Amino acid sequence: MFKRILVAVAGTAAILPATAAASSHVAHYKGKTKEGTKISFVLDRGWVDQFSTRLPTTCVSAQGGTPGVDFTDWDIPYKYRLGVAAKVDYGDPTKHYHITTHRGKGSRVTGKLQVNYSLLGTDGFGGWVLWECLATGNFNLRPR
Repeated sequence: MFKRILVAVAGTAAILPATAAASSHVAHYKGKTKEGTKISFVLDRGWVDQFSTRLPTTCVSAQGGTPGVDFTDWDIPYKYRLGVAAKVDYGDPTKHYHITTHRGKGSRVTGKLQVNYSLLGTDGFGGWVLWECLATGNFNLRPR
């Protein structure tokens, strides 16, 4: 009788670490931003990793004229802590990335994104133009 109880206790102890490891699994998030572009990332133990999206961007000239519209890719190789605002300067020209993420109801993750940068370009008539560009986005996703 004593041997059976010991085996049963040892069997449940072996199961507990496996379930604890399963609760800290990696969650994949995929969907669309509120602006309508695709977004995906991985949530691994409180870190937002492999973040990738495109944001609609508006560029205005310091010299005046018609504003330009484009998309800016967000696929820089950084991890972000969930619940903490982060700022990263990356690329050429240097782009200033701002991300804020929060845990929502259940397993949802919400966030705000912003990218701004300056760019020297042409105006189409052979002249040079200094562009100031801004891209913003919002998301509210559940794991997929």
